[in-house]
Amino acid sequence: MKFFKTICQSIVLVTFLLLYSHTAAAVTVEQTNFSDKVTVQPTSEIKLKLDRLPNQNEGRLAIFIGQTDVTSLFRTVGNELIYQPKDVPLPVGENKLIVYLVKENNEWQEIAQLPLKVSDQPLAEQPTDSKVTQAPTQTPSRTRGGTEPTQIPATTQEQTQQTQQTQTQQTQPPSTTQEQTQPTQTQPSQESTPGAQPSEQPTQPQSQGSETSKRPTLTLQSQFLEARSGEIPPKPTSTKLTFEGDFNRQDKIGELNIRSVFSVFGTTLREEAIRFQQLGQDAPNLDLNSYDIDLTYGSTTLSLGQGNCYGNHRFLLEQICNRGLVLSSKLGDRLDITLASTSATDIVGYDNILGLNDFVDDNISAAVLGYQIVGKNPDNNSEGVRLEATLMSASRKPEADFNQLEVVDAEESSGFGLTLVAQDNSGRLRFNGGFARSTFTNPSREEDPELTEDVDIVPVESTTENAYFLEAEYDLLRDVKLGGERTLTLTLRASHERIDPQFNTIGASVTADQLLNQVSLNGKIAGASVELKQMWDENNLADVPTLATTKKRDTAFNLTVPLQNLLAVKNSLLPTLSYSFNRNRSFTENTPEPVNTLESDVLTTTHTFGINWNIQNFNIGYNLESIFQDNRKLSEAVEADNPPDQAPDTQQFTNTIKFGWQATPGLLLDLGYEWTSSRDLVTNITDFTSTPTLGITWQMDPSMTLQLNLSRRDDNTISARTFNRQDEVSVILTRTFKIQGPAGLELPGAVSLTYGLNSNSNRNRELNESTDGTVHTLAGNINISF
Repeated sequence: MKFFKTICQSIVLVTFLLLYSHTAAAVTVEQTNFSDKVTVQPTSEIKLKLDRLPNQNEGRLAIFIGQTDVTSLFRTVGNELIYQPKDVPLPVGENKLIVYLVKENNEWQEIAQLPLKVSDQPLAEQPTDSKVTQAPTQTPSRTRGGTEPTQIPATTQEQTQQTQQTQTQQTQPPSTTQEQTQPTQTQPSQESTPGAQPSEQPTQPQSQGSETSKRPTLTLQSQFLEARSGEIPPKPTSTKLTFEGDFNRQDKIGELNIRSVFSVFGTTLREEAIRFQQLGQDAPNLDLNSYDIDLTYGSTTLSLGQGNCYGNHRFLLEQICNRGLVLSSKLGDRLDITLASTSATDIVGYDNILGLNDFVDDNISAAVLGYQIVGKNPDNNSEGVRLEATLMSASRKPEADFNQLEVVDAEESSGFGLTLVAQDNSGRLRFNGGFARSTFTNPSREEDPELTEDVDIVPVESTTENAYFLEAEYDLLRDVKLGGERTLTLTLRASHERIDPQFNTIGASVTADQLLNQVSLNGKIAGASVELKQMWDENNLADVPTLATTKKRDTAFNLTVPLQNLLAVKNSLLPTLSYSFNRNRSFTENTPEPVNTLESDVLTTTHTFGINWNIQNFNIGYNLESIFQDNRKLSEAVEADNPPDQAPDTQQFTNTIKFGWQATPGLLLDLGYEWTSSRDLVTNITDFTSTPTLGITWQMDPSMTLQLNLSRRDDNTISARTFNRQDEVSVILTRTFKIQGPAGLELPGAVSLTYGLNSNSNRNRELNESTDGTVHTLAGNINISF
């Protein structure tokens, strides 16, 4: 009966979904809050909404802006990735934002490539209505362009099987090398710092025409030949069939607009099913990943599913995108309201279609009321003054999200919050502040077996704590003319936030017990950008004697100088220069009782210099990074007979060279070399790492592409007397085609052949041991879109 029930559910689901028209792939970027037609500020918040997060079997996400790895600066809220550039401003100019999926064996698969335009001109803050957020969307480009980050190994077999799908739409020769902003290094950031610059405001729903829509895709992947040698464990050949897509539909009944999106994913390998971690072998091969139904009548919208997000308070309720119901309405010119009831965990599948099956133990209910105290003044580019009140109550079961493997506690929280966003008539003075009060507890229940089974526990007492933030910025100079089109802008920013010890909420990701102050001065001078910033951070605000009081003092200076813009001279021999300085100190101020095992004092100083040329079809870049780590305090040994242990001071230099050449409209050559030396200043021993890379893309005709990627990584660890070498080679031949279907319908597809080589060689001179292994693979891939 269970088998029959599963079959019937699958048939009903597929039949229902086939009533809809378009689809997109799973683990893709569905929406963004920027586009190739709109410029953003260096301090603007960046949001990427995925159709789903990858599970542990698939790997982790990595995000680059240009050549800079900014993954650590993004935080995850629901299915959204949010980048708040408080510590590292976005580089000015036209850049590429690239999202990768990094698998367990360090294989990189490009998910999306998005154009990001950052302007020199300051934009006014935009406090708007607290309706359901649907950011403007751009279609993620899957055609490779520019130079791949050198940190990324060349494509290997498992990656390249999936890369073929991205080339289905690549029917035009690669464009010439475009000018890129010189990359800057990822600054050491205060990752735990919640919130955003004053530019973070509730946003209006955008028109549905801006949403990405793709066709259903059926993919057959097969690794039909494999040869192995050495110590690499065997892996059998495999064949699998996958189906993934979003079915979209829009209807209008009188004044009622109906929009719906259903995303499904299916695979013949049950281990790759989206609910395999939850249900094991009972997980359906074809499942509902997500859905969203919006019913709009006038200024009122009712949303079902998980396509829309709500909540704008960074410390209480921030961008919840789980499955449930969201009702938003504008009550006149100044007043608007949002009511929501959603699941507290991320849900997939069709068993709990509304997300409200467990309303008592797994739910977030909230009301958000917004009032425009001072109206907007478009003539002066002023957004006025807006007050927003948030009330929420939530509970969460001791169950992890569908794509996470972790032991979690049952949780309950309730609270209220206020936010005030203001801007003067000139648009030069901007303010953003908020307060939250939350009551939180971990209730012990019989259904929490990880905590209560066969164990006598003490009930956890609920705590009621506060959190608040204040931010302000003022344009000291704004668009001062320097001659021609060159201008000068100077902005002063300051922020202060405090989160009480034991403050917590289900509706937002916060770090309790934190006091943070920041001051920065940002300038834009004729295309050049300069930033000077100071940050003070500390914890243990209650002065608990058994806890270490850790303080951080960060100083940063960043400078980017495009000489062509600064000098107003169009000469491709003039490069873009960049320099950054960071001084980060983390130290314990007290001596925790009863022993001082937690004392530390680490000072890290980083200098980075970069230079980049874009000369017709050539792109040449060089980057030098110096990192000095000074450990200033001994950490006492746990046992008295152990000698004091101290991490050694180190000095590290990293040199990176990049060369790109668009030889012909259809031939692109990328070369890279990275060399790192790391010296232990105590033993005076230096370890070396080198990574040369080569990439060739040849568009032989509009329907056929050949890609070659080679990389070698040598790790010579002299201190441990080991040497490791890894070689990776991939050759990908892809041909796109179209099948003529009924009624003149064209079905695009692609067929590809992939050869991959992965070789590892490890030497241990101390033990006189060595291990070697090489694997050769040959795989094929066919995909067809309907």
